[in-house]
Amino acid sequence: MLESSDKKRNVLCTLFFLSTCLLFVMTGLDRMVYPFLYLSALLGVCLLYTDRKRVNWRGGALWLPFPFLLYTALTPGLWFKDLPVADTMFSAYVIGVVSAFFFPEKYWRFVLCLAVTLTGTLGLYMVLGFPVEMTVDNRLVLFLHHPNVMASVASWCVLFFCATYKTFSRKEKIALAALLLPCVLALGLSVGRSAYIGFIAAVFFLGCTIWKKQLVRIVLVLLVLCSMTYALLPEQQQHRMLSAVQNPLEDATFKSRIPIWMVVCDGIENSPWLGNSARGFFAQHKKYITEHKEALERDHPYTENTIGHPHNTYLGIVYVYGIVGTLLFFVAFVPAVRQAWRVQDLFFLSVVVFYLGFGLLEYGLHRKDGILMLFFPLGLVYGRALLQASQGHLPRTTDHERGGEAKQGFSGA
Repeated sequence: MLESSDKKRNVLCTLFFLSTCLLFVMTGLDRMVYPFLYLSALLGVCLLYTDRKRVNWRGGALWLPFPFLLYTALTPGLWFKDLPVADTMFSAYVIGVVSAFFFPEKYWRFVLCLAVTLTGTLGLYMVLGFPVEMTVDNRLVLFLHHPNVMASVASWCVLFFCATYKTFSRKEKIALAALLLPCVLALGLSVGRSAYIGFIAAVFFLGCTIWKKQLVRIVLVLLVLCSMTYALLPEQQQHRMLSAVQNPLEDATFKSRIPIWMVVCDGIENSPWLGNSARGFFAQHKKYITEHKEALERDHPYTENTIGHPHNTYLGIVYVYGIVGTLLFFVAFVPAVRQAWRVQDLFFLSVVVFYLGFGLLEYGLHRKDGILMLFFPLGLVYGRALLQASQGHLPRTTDHERGGEAKQGFSGA
């Protein structure tokens, strides 16, 4: 009976590993993400159920995000509107938990799949002669649907391997550097200014924590990369970058954000406690600009007609979830930040810092890539804590059977 259970667990582990590798490949291609997301989550739930007697379910604060996930699914401000958002969050979280619990020494390969995909598609872009179909307004998108999406995904890959570089051998570090340089190039050519802010903030944070003695060199490297990126940009995007730096308050993009934030503030005022809905923002924005058309045309000529999200994570969370949901959001994430700081999980912390910068002008928690980039690392934190809490419940198993759970993972715990 025990042999049969071990065999079933090994089969599920293999299927989960393959499915999650494909999930990250598809994320880089922006194709068939949801089928592999849900498949990996389902396999992950089956794995946890199969090993339920070995898991200390009360340990590791595993359940802290669930009130927030339930609240998102219910969407009290617009009943059940954000149920698809909630199931994406749940799936990404479960995949993170299972990855840290069953594959603590192997889950870095998932991110490697994403990095290889981005590098490969960038190479294809060059081989094909820089086709305009892989750009939007002279901004690189590759196979993703928006430059900021491509920029944030590329940033996420680079941050992961920067945060975990100490766990690799010298040869592996050289190979990873060669692999990640195209990701940095892709980030630069996307002209995703929000991602620039988040990435620079996160790299500076990593410099202060990992490379304190080399901090000046890191700043110099960032300046060189910024200069090289600027030189490679088309003239139109160079002017756009200069506008944001020289006079940010007069920048056309910033001015276009103001009416969006007016809609957000109106929504917060109308439903301060229960919030509204992430997926309902498009209709809310359309309604507001229609009702205030004359005033907006007079005072805010850069008003856009079709906007799908709040374009600010700080305001957006309060708008979408209200005061009640925002408190539940903090209940889910603040303990994870404290846990990550205690064990020096620099990947999760760098992702948080990235979102703090990225979130000044963007809101990514309504789409699959933004959710995966935040809730997968959250699952890693709580999954690792669950593994440590369950050590006394786990009989001896081989590294093949459990992915080396007795050893620390690549994320620096």
